[in-house]
Amino acid sequence: MLWIVWDTVRADRLSLYGAERKTTPFLDSWAADARVFEDCTSTANETVASHASMFTGYLPSEHGANALGRYLADEFTTTVEIFGGAGYRTYLYSSNP
Repeated sequence: MLWIVWDTVRADRLSLYGAERKTTPFLDSWAADARVFEDCTSTANETVASHASMFTGYLPSEHGANALGRYLADEFTTTVEIFGGAGYRTYLYSSNP
């Protein structure tokens, strides 16, 4: 499984989602044979809270991680921990510390 999270990108500016200008030709080509989700909503309007929700399944009001409280409490199990516990090797590449 490959999970790609591309933060702060507007779908209406991607040719994949119908923008007139060819802004994402390689993504368009890759998506031709991939599962593409077209009706998605974020749980929050900022990075920390929405990522914590993606990785735990909890709403921001439940996990409490946000721009002010930047850390997820140890009581929450993440998808990485679940996959690791099931024997999968997980990796992360991020340009955002």
